[in-house]
Amino acid sequence: AILAQVARERSSTRKRLHSTVVQEADWPSSTMAPSTAGSDVATEDAEQREAGARGQQSQHAQMLSNEVLRSFWEFATEVRRTRSVATRESVKLRGTWLTTDLVVQRIHGWGAHSVRILCVRAANPERAERLKIFFERDRRNLQGRLEQTRDPLDREPQVLVKIPYEETLSHSVEHERRALTDLAGLQGIPELQEPLFFEDISMPAATYKYCSVPNLQEQLEDGRLLPPEGLHRMISFLLTTLSQAHQCGWLHTDLQPRDVLFNIGTSEDASTGNGSASCMLCGWSHALELSEDMDTPGPSLLEWLQQLPAAPLPVVRDNPGFAALEEAASLKLKRPQPSSYLGVDRGLFGPSSCTQGFWEAQDGATREPSGPSLYSAPEQLLGLFAGRNCESRATDVYRVAGISLMAARARGPLASIDRPVDRTAAQSVDKLRRLCHEALLRRAESTGNEPVLLLEAEKSEFSAALRRLLSVAPNLVGCGAPELEPWFWRSLNREPGQRHATAQEALEALDEAWSNLEQRELEAYN
Repeated sequence: AILAQVARERSSTRKRLHSTVVQEADWPSSTMAPSTAGSDVATEDAEQREAGARGQQSQHAQMLSNEVLRSFWEFATEVRRTRSVATRESVKLRGTWLTTDLVVQRIHGWGAHSVRILCVRAANPERAERLKIFFERDRRNLQGRLEQTRDPLDREPQVLVKIPYEETLSHSVEHERRALTDLAGLQGIPELQEPLFFEDISMPAATYKYCSVPNLQEQLEDGRLLPPEGLHRMISFLLTTLSQAHQCGWLHTDLQPRDVLFNIGTSEDASTGNGSASCMLCGWSHALELSEDMDTPGPSLLEWLQQLPAAPLPVVRDNPGFAALEEAASLKLKRPQPSSYLGVDRGLFGPSSCTQGFWEAQDGATREPSGPSLYSAPEQLLGLFAGRNCESRATDVYRVAGISLMAARARGPLASIDRPVDRTAAQSVDKLRRLCHEALLRRAESTGNEPVLLLEAEKSEFSAALRRLLSVAPNLVGCGAPELEPWFWRSLNREPGQRHATAQEALEALDEAWSNLEQRELEAYN
């Protein structure tokens, strides 16, 4: 009877998750009907959202007129950053007002192209005065306050402000803002707020409603793993959100554990103290807009590579999709070493902290990991090498399955029975990364006057490494239950044409597998 009750509760949970896909009150009308009329409505809604974003007036601010902000900006753009120095800067910045209603709580993190500042918004002038009094008293114990696990300001309305380091890097923030504008209103998508514009440094800044739920990476590094029921809930959330994003014309393409805000230790309906959503999917700065002319590989990646014409490769700086990798030319290539039993991937160019976003470049700056990772689907490595966008909806399915394995067993999609990363897979990925890096350097250094061609020797070497990677079958020990193995096996297929083609298809297959698991538990009890 107990197991039957549990089965009914799980079934109810699935129905609630699926109801978010079909309830008109929760989703924009553009996602409701697959008919031609529905497509017209979707186009109109997208145009209205884009027009609204363009027409939204930015809130103006000053960076250099305030001594504390000026010192912070010089530190952010010129000084070599370390964790200890960055913590001291966070202490200094606390309580500084960016606008009349936006005050800094702390520095949230340092990225490759921007710094993230967590702020508190005053709802009215009276609240602003109360916050000023709070910060005057709080200055006596700033360092101690930051070291505490709980901050009284965490229950206030919080805003995350993302400021690019320089004007040439603002494209990353603007690209993410454009993607989130198109996805506005979908469950699990960060909510944009009124943008900022710092007049004295001519720098636009994006603002988001802050979600205080911890990210999956932090919880895994603390040794917390997802139980089977939590695993089903997380995968269902990710696939539902991505399915809606795909219908709106966007691929995530860069899903990693740090992008998933999902509290392992809370129930489905748990809420946070400041009204944040219980689940959130972030990291849309590398999102790819779906288009009809995308060069998606056929059934075989190797055959597609061999048939690739000897056409000039695109120059990196002319293609927004590769902008995040352009600065690889100034970085020292390092061999990453996992820092814990998790085998956490630290990026293409060496160790870093996924939660803080620190890593050291050759010029002394600190950068956020970017580029191919251990969660990358094989077609993404192929796309980087060939200078083409090879991602599809199946790419997001692969990455969802990869981080879900990590959440269930602390080992990713390339793990073996006794190693965080299979030796053959590790050697193949390392080789593919370096070939991508070399091809990227040639494109980044090109002035555009002479065409950059894909050399036959490079293509042959890349094909050999890719063939070895494709031959490594995924190890699914510890995936949660035997009934889930077929789902992981197909979702993690190295060939994109043999995976679940869409997130919705993967979601339906997951529910079928979960129903089989429930049936086995009931039969075992009886």
